[in-house]
Amino acid sequence: MAEPLLSVKVEGVEQVKQALSAAFTPDARRRMTLEIGYNVQERTADHIAQASVTRHRTADRLGAPHSGFLEFAPGRVRSEGRFPHEDGKRGFIEPRDATESSVDIVIGNTPGLSRAFHDLVITPKKAKALTIPINAVSYAKSVRKVEAEGYSIHRQGRVLMGGKGGGDTIPLYVLCGRVTVPQDRGLLPMEQEIADWAAESVEAFIAMEMENAGL
Repeated sequence: MAEPLLSVKVEGVEQVKQALSAAFTPDARRRMTLEIGYNVQERTADHIAQASVTRHRTADRLGAPHSGFLEFAPGRVRSEGRFPHEDGKRGFIEPRDATESSVDIVIGNTPGLSRAFHDLVITPKKAKALTIPINAVSYAKSVRKVEAEGYSIHRQGRVLMGGKGGGDTIPLYVLCGRVTVPQDRGLLPMEQEIADWAAESVEAFIAMEMENAGL
């Protein structure tokens, strides 16, 4: 498993657990961390949804529909996304591996989120060059996908041109050997926000457990 990009420690939780250890079983403490996970999961999904609203500059410039890679609809926060990628996988966010003292929040199949922590350098994996879309027709689509839509594609210098059904030939992609996308910390919540959400969850969980126990 990959190392987490962000690790947040909430001060005071250990002291609370120690003080209530007699009343809180290991299972109860695990349920508490899982509740933290669900709260952070849903708040993070909301944050990404709001962040996505202002991050479609390329699509808007090209007049293309938004790809939806970042949007977290209300139904998506519990692991299912609206926007399948070309490999058929959907974006998800969910808590995993909850223990008595920690929980992981895993975000998957959502390209580019590591850009919240550093510049994203993209280089070709198998092909000789990257194909950067420069047209609404090709935006957020692979060359193979555009060809499947009926376009005949040929290379002209560093540009891939395409035509369909005898119509005009238009520029679809520019070929590049390397692209650097600048860091965007606002894609994900700040550490203090996550710590605050976790603290809220702990307070609510303890209050509920004490109420259920008649304390």
